Amino acid sequence: AGNDELFAALAPHRVRLLPVPAVHPAFPGWPREIARARAEGCPAVRSYPSHYGFAASESAARELAAACADSGLELVLTVRLEDERQRHWLDTAAELIGADVRALVRAHPEVRLLVTAADRALVEEVHFGATPEEAARIRWDVSWIWGPPEDHLAQLFRTVGRERFVLGTHFPFRLPESALAKLELS
Repeated sequence: AGNDELFAALAPHRVRLLPVPAVHPAFPGWPREIARARAEGCPAVRSYPSHYGFAASESAARELAAACADSGLELVLTVRLEDERQRHWLDTAAELIGADVRALVRAHPEVRLLVTAADRALVEEVHFGATPEEAARIRWDVSWIWGPPEDHLAQLFRTVGRERFVLGTHFPFRLPESALAKLELS
């Protein structure tokens, strides 16, 4: 149901905004959402293994990765929705870990991943624990990576490669200006 609202809300703005629907591979009919995303010209679909209650190493996740690869869609994964110190005590979903990302990039030789809200440690763990071919199919947003004075982003640009990163603001949880400032200063 949420994807219907997403497509409807963005319909008048498709010149500038492309929908990225959510897909839960344990729900019946999820392949239809993949087909719909492709037919609608979506660049990607997103899934939240930790919040949906399935492991990235399970067959459902591997099937989702393969379906995305076969459809030419990037798979967006979110490490965390907010800082765990701010989460309600009933919000018990674990953060996505490096092994999850590596399992998904290894699920299909053509799957492409965009990982959002990852910090420097996770980026390095995955990047340096993956083969060069696997690492080339993973992109990262900059929303959770520290800029100056720690300058984790500049360090990652040097070690992982600037081309592996995209602008991500993590809005509305963070101010978009901070992501822009990090890029400007890194």
